[in-house]
Amino acid sequence: MMQSRPKIAVVLTAIGLVVGACGDTGTVTEPTSAVATSASTATTQPTTTAVPTTTETPPAVVDEAFLTEQVDKVLIPESGGAVMVVVVAGDGGVVYAANGTDPDGNPPTPEDVFRIGSITKFFTSLVTLTLVDEGLVDLDALAVDYATRVPVPEDVTVRDLLQHTSGIPDYIDDAGLMLLRGADPGRVWTPEEVVESIVLLRPLFRPGSRFQYSNTNYIVLGVLIEEVTGRPFAEVLRARIIEPLGMNSTYLAGFEDGPEPFGAYAATSPFEVEPIDFDYTSIATMAGATGSVVSSARDLHALSTALFDGQVLSVDTLAEMIENPRHARGWEPDYGLGIEVWHTVEGRPVKGLVGHGGWIEGYETLVLHAPETGMTAFWVATSDHIDTDPAWAPVAERVSGTQ
Repeated sequence: MMQSRPKIAVVLTAIGLVVGACGDTGTVTEPTSAVATSASTATTQPTTTAVPTTTETPPAVVDEAFLTEQVDKVLIPESGGAVMVVVVAGDGGVVYAANGTDPDGNPPTPEDVFRIGSITKFFTSLVTLTLVDEGLVDLDALAVDYATRVPVPEDVTVRDLLQHTSGIPDYIDDAGLMLLRGADPGRVWTPEEVVESIVLLRPLFRPGSRFQYSNTNYIVLGVLIEEVTGRPFAEVLRARIIEPLGMNSTYLAGFEDGPEPFGAYAATSPFEVEPIDFDYTSIATMAGATGSVVSSARDLHALSTALFDGQVLSVDTLAEMIENPRHARGWEPDYGLGIEVWHTVEGRPVKGLVGHGGWIEGYETLVLHAPETGMTAFWVATSDHIDTDPAWAPVAERVSGTQ
């Protein structure tokens, strides 16, 4: 199967909420991974004025019993796989619930790592925006001024790439390319090969005139980052984000080594799945800067917390990331610059949840962070046939402090 825009339900899986198909639930109180606290540990200097973030627990209770109730709504025993939701508090305390197992019978835990699919775009956007803060990239400059190794329409801006208003077709819609990917699971793909596959396709619309999610945008951004810095994308991501924030469980699969992801099940038909025991190289390297990051609930919480504590971007650039000057008409949630912003959950208002969802073969994910409460939720389902839609809204409301 091919990587695509995550389902809305998956996108709503908040950054500390992991749902896994195991029969165990639990509460973990150890603090999250250390986040860099001084300017000397980060490539981009932190701002002097941090975006306010409180870490008080919201009035509504987010406990094991509540999360178990949500997890039990979505597990389909015959589908294989696991569902887990992990909520990380502002002080690093963790509560989680899980149901199901990996192919070896192991239940997921908050310490496990997962392929997070399009949550990778959150990472790629942050790297790009650190370059904006340093004056190396202009959001409204033409992308061709920075990314020369791949064919990009001349009127597409960097901002268009970040918020999916470029009109560039999605490479996953190229059936021939997807067949090639599946025919050689061990193949290492380059960004040039991926982008060139759609070069002959007509643009979907005039850049900046509308929103349409396209994975190709972030493949181009990965090339842009490499050309501006003169270093491979994986190295830049590690130097600017992963290492300064102490994200010890996070890496770019297909380009770096790291902990083995929790085992999952991929669909072989609309009704059947099989354990993923095949070579994932072709899938991971084709996804690259748009979808190949592996991470954990704790690391995603560390990243979200650092972002709103002013350790990653300047206040002005963070505002640009979230405010989305060109509203994504017809899209729920609002899409900023590599970040999704939720103002309502199933028609009920919430207090500004931010995050991103993801999907890649075998994994559905969603990370949400509530700057007002300091909490992060991360949902993950490890089977292509598990749908997390019924479970995310109640958790999102409580994490945001709305209910």
